[in-house]
Amino acid sequence: MSNQTFLIGTGGKTIYACRLTHDGQLLPLHENKSGQGPSWLLAQDDLLYAANEHDDKIEIFTIDDSIQGRLTSKNIISSQGSTPCSLDIDSTGKWLAVANYGGNGSSNFVLLPLNKSNIPEENNAQIVSIDGHGPNHDRQSHSHCHQVKFYQNNLYVIDLGTDTINVYHYDDTNGQAHLHCDRIKTQPDGHGPNHDRQSHSHCHQVKFYQNNLYVIDLGTDTINVYHYDDTNGQAHLHCDRIKTQPGAGPRHILFHPDKSLAFVTNELDSTTNVYQIDSMIGKFEHLQTITTRRKNDEKENSPAELQLTPDKKYLLVSNRGDENIVIYNLNDNNNNNNQVLSIKGYLDIHGSGPRYFTFDPTGHFLLVANQNSNNLICFSYNRNKDTFEFISQLVNIESPQHIVFIS
Repeated sequence: MSNQTFLIGTGGKTIYACRLTHDGQLLPLHENKSGQGPSWLLAQDDLLYAANEHDDKIEIFTIDDSIQGRLTSKNIISSQGSTPCSLDIDSTGKWLAVANYGGNGSSNFVLLPLNKSNIPEENNAQIVSIDGHGPNHDRQSHSHCHQVKFYQNNLYVIDLGTDTINVYHYDDTNGQAHLHCDRIKTQPDGHGPNHDRQSHSHCHQVKFYQNNLYVIDLGTDTINVYHYDDTNGQAHLHCDRIKTQPGAGPRHILFHPDKSLAFVTNELDSTTNVYQIDSMIGKFEHLQTITTRRKNDEKENSPAELQLTPDKKYLLVSNRGDENIVIYNLNDNNNNNNQVLSIKGYLDIHGSGPRYFTFDPTGHFLLVANQNSNNLICFSYNRNKDTFEFISQLVNIESPQHIVFIS
């Protein structure tokens, strides 16, 4: 197993280049200057796309040296919204999707056409706003698109602000997106209880998956699925907006690679939802809602990232506040009273604010970015024993928030 190079997105003005050695040691290599708050990174061939959360920009870098992690800023464009927090590229390679969380009171997602050099262009950008709000007045005063994700010819939008999942068709010839069908609502007014966090839409993640685009909206408690046209970028909702429990605050979505299952982590009520999906018709059948917390945990907590282990035996979800990662067993659907997930245990993350984590390409190591304690943690994962072991840490990384491997 050889050494690997990875990049760390941050809340500052730096993208760190680091090395993961064959035995799990973390070494700093280079500091690349960037715009303000490159909190989400997307590597594609010899380019790196960064969502600069604090100046509402998308910055494009060339990866000049993938071994040393040296970058050159090539272009900077507007995100066409406020507080960009998630990026994804569709399967045709023609469109870059951006989730704008909406820190200024409005949230949207955007499809930006990529030119022949794979640079996004502001001309002919398709901008889609999501209306509504949730019951949490502190966090759901409007829609908050937390994630966009392409999946099977649709675009899924996860909305924390309205507690919904929205499915859009999109035209890959022009980028236009349209709701596939009406939004599913669990409350007459279509929003949840957290007035501080859900007064309007907050698009938190965009994700292309199997020709669809998924937008996760914390502000409206929704997951939105769009079909899009890859020739013009137009997108429309593929089906009813999938509504989570009121005040859940959906943040990120993950699709099982082998099963018709989707997992959604909910930031506001510290739960994980499980859905049986039929992406062709945009159907989401709710199977389970399970807590991310221990029985007696009472401090303020907000889950962030979720990923499967490389062997697909476990689902992991990070807890910011409890400062751990919950490890779920992934059960056979026919066992355990049809509960897909059950809690196996918890992993101490040796820091505070685990906003993001990922496995390295070999699947032997788990890296955790602790935003509040400014450190990066490396665990080894033993597939035979189903155990994690602390190996090393890297300190003095300013507000680490995302990780991508480039070699």
